[in-house]
Amino acid sequence: MHLLHVDRVRWLDRVLIAFGLGCLLFYALVTIQTANYQRRAKAEVDAMIAARRLSEAAANRHIPQTTSPDLPVMPGEVIGRVEVPRLKLSAAVAEGDDDSTLGKAVGHLPDTPLP
Repeated sequence: MHLLHVDRVRWLDRVLIAFGLGCLLFYALVTIQTANYQRRAKAEVDAMIAARRLSEAAANRHIPQTTSPDLPVMPGEVIGRVEVPRLKLSAAVAEGDDDSTLGKAVGHLPDTPLP
């Protein structure tokens, strides 16, 4: 009878360790996915800033612009970046307040004006 109890405890120990390792693996995958998204989004914002500077420079030289008018922002689309230098914090801002958007970026409420 005592051996049966020890076997059950070992089995439970193994199940709990496997569950803990599964949780750690899930956390690692989500963290890596979010970091990759943030890196791509920040590069996209930098490209948007560079394009805006070029269009402003062209406007100052009175060169006709060939850019299209502002289109509506789609849910999940990157719209900017928020930086807090004091905290060494930088994060991409994406349109939307759903779970998938908030899981990888700072969300912007769709019914509010763009910054």
